Amino acid sequence: MLWFDGQCDPLKKHSWRIKQDLFIGRGEIPTPEQEIPGQASDFAWESCMTTSWQWSYCANPDILDVEDIIKNLIRIRARGGNMLLNIGPRPDGTISPPDEAILRELGQWMSLFGEAIQGVRPWIKTNEGDVWLTTKRTERTVYALADLEYGLDGIDAPLGCRFSLKSVSTSPETIITVLSQKGGVEWIEDEQGLHITAARKQTIQIVRLPEALKSLPKFSNRSYSWGPAWPIAVKITHVQPNPSTLE
Repeated sequence: MLWFDGQCDPLKKHSWRIKQDLFIGRGEIPTPEQEIPGQASDFAWESCMTTSWQWSYCANPDILDVEDIIKNLIRIRARGGNMLLNIGPRPDGTISPPDEAILRELGQWMSLFGEAIQGVRPWIKTNEGDVWLTTKRTERTVYALADLEYGLDGIDAPLGCRFSLKSVSTSPETIITVLSQKGGVEWIEDEQGLHITAARKQTIQIVRLPEALKSLPKFSNRSYSWGPAWPIAVKITHVQPNPSTLE
């Protein structure tokens, strides 16, 4: 893989003469910076995003919240793109603690829900309201990425969500689950669509912050790195597009 930050036509041709299956990012596909195109596309493209508001190292960066980065990733994948996530290394080449914390949290989220992000394509609808959709077409599987809500079934109940989909039609073989979680979810399908009630029941891992990070304003009120109400991925198998949404 090569990524050119500038004019590269002679280098592209020379590179492909050497290795025909080489993938070239910038220089061959659209690579918008700090923005997400508004429509899905089957052509290759990549949004270039940062963990803060600059590309290079900053001693006291205004770091984005991990939830914002996750939601950017979801929207990009639902529209068929790739996300390039930039961090600015320190002068000695090491990753700054705020960026490291973000990457660890993003890695935890991906370990649970990455199946809905990697190797997927846009569904016939990129989203239905706040629920974003990806698909593995050869497997007739759709992933619905939805925000969690506090207190859905009482203050002591797991975080959950309720949503309806009109673009998805089930079959007798359909199974609906939350990724990385045993057991199914409550669902029913009627003339109004597919109605799903799901809860996140994964064990929450409490990770105390290092003292050095607690002094930074961004982390001063934060005592853990996993457990917030970030989106979950609901897997819906053996489905087909609802014919009414194709008209």
